[in-house]
Amino acid sequence: MKLLFIFYTPSGGMEMLNRQRANALQKNGIDCHLLYLENGAGLQNIEGISTHILTDDISIGNLLQKEQYDALIVTSNYYLLPRLRQMGFSKPIIFEAQGLGTKEFARYTIYDAIPYIRSYVDALLYPQTPHLMQLFQEYYPSFRHFCFHNCIDSAQFTYQPHQRLTYPVIGWVGRADANKNWRAMLEISQRLIAYCPGLKLWLFEDSYMGDEKTLYETALDQPEFAGHVVRHSNVPNRHMRDYYSIIGDSGGFLLSTSVTEGFGYAMVEAMCCLCPVVSSDSDGNGSFLLPNVTGKMYQQGDISQAVQEGIYLLMNPQSREAIRTQARRHIEQHFSLDAYCRNFVSMLNQLDVF
Repeated sequence: MKLLFIFYTPSGGMEMLNRQRANALQKNGIDCHLLYLENGAGLQNIEGISTHILTDDISIGNLLQKEQYDALIVTSNYYLLPRLRQMGFSKPIIFEAQGLGTKEFARYTIYDAIPYIRSYVDALLYPQTPHLMQLFQEYYPSFRHFCFHNCIDSAQFTYQPHQRLTYPVIGWVGRADANKNWRAMLEISQRLIAYCPGLKLWLFEDSYMGDEKTLYETALDQPEFAGHVVRHSNVPNRHMRDYYSIIGDSGGFLLSTSVTEGFGYAMVEAMCCLCPVVSSDSDGNGSFLLPNVTGKMYQQGDISQAVQEGIYLLMNPQSREAIRTQARRHIEQHFSLDAYCRNFVSMLNQLDVF
């Protein structure tokens, strides 16, 4: 049994998901390969998984012919679907949706993909994200749907003890684009710095991506952020557990300001490392961020509420400790590798692949 997972570039949550599930499925006897159409910062994280960076149809076709995959999982790139069939691949193709940006863009994408999916795809796969569930049921009511949680290895990606800092840290993971909502992040951070002058802002950025870089750089170069901002570019994923652990122990938290998330791996990673999360209600995080139980959530666009939730975590260590402990337990119970493998193998069985 051999599978190929295909995505645009090894970056962000998709790189994490592909790496996590490939390792987990391989332990269950399924050989998993990865194909990306361009290079990306996340390539540094991949070890022990056959990974290919190919762009042209001839190279991709040669790979398919050589490896004789039993099924392909194509994430988001529906334009690639007819090309794969034209290359002679006749076995099942599963179209997967992850992220897809804002709800409006997700609707446009899923609608625009209709002729491609109906002509070339055998099944649909997506996480338990409300807007994705609603859109796929609306546009593909008679199609084969598979919908289950993504996964994380919480035994490996876990809290790491370090010497505690003497100041709180707010972390943010993202890129300079509108959906990650870096403007809200800076406004919230500015208000929190005014409230707590010793606070530091650690930014974990993907320097290869983002279509608003010039505006982002200009906004960061303001006097109110001088001495408060520490920037980390393209940090290897294995080191992020150290950073999340340090942030969690500092009395700070991870701030997520996204307009829409299909899942939100940065938040899940932080929760695994006992780093509390303050997040916008970005839809995809609703399955793991339970307000005041596993994290703090604010209404999209309500900067004052976000600041209040942040201050609450900074000023209430007992409640903060309960939230971060409950958060890790929730991830362990609901997003395990074993659960993902069971769901994934069940899907393959129903498609007569495994």
